[in-house]
Amino acid sequence: MNAGFPGAFGVVLLAVAVLGGYAGGADNDRRAAALTEEQGRMERNASAPPPGADERTRVAAFSARFPPLSALPDSLRRLNEHGAAHGIRVQRTDYGSTAVAGTPLTLVSLTIPVQAEAEALYVWLGALLREMPEIALESVSLKRDTSDAATVEADIRLQLYLRGRS
Repeated sequence: MNAGFPGAFGVVLLAVAVLGGYAGGADNDRRAAALTEEQGRMERNASAPPPGADERTRVAAFSARFPPLSALPDSLRRLNEHGAAHGIRVQRTDYGSTAVAGTPLTLVSLTIPVQAEAEALYVWLGALLREMPEIALESVSLKRDTSDAATVEADIRLQLYLRGRS
């Protein structure tokens, strides 16, 4: 009481600090609950085994996501259908397979010479990588006859990973 205006101002600041701490704590609790909910949703959606699973189980679960080796003709057909849908003229597809050491996977290296418009080629590659996650892009080599030519010749090198041994 004897502090006057500075004392009253101090009490008001103390009250604001307590209320701010309470409101901030409630906001932090709300954010923590939202993060916990999101983490639970991500764990439910993930196809990985639960944390704490042994290494062999995790590798088996990872490998199970890849198509079987017997699906190679289907994968090549899908790849060609994707190309045709995007206006890509696939001249041929050369491939060779090797076993991936230490895994139950087979790596099929694909070399695909194509002719297409450059934009269509990039759209095709983007769609292919999104829709066929078992494919990895190794390299793209482009060649144009002239600098203003719309059509390019490209050598596409892809890697296709399949479950099983060749």
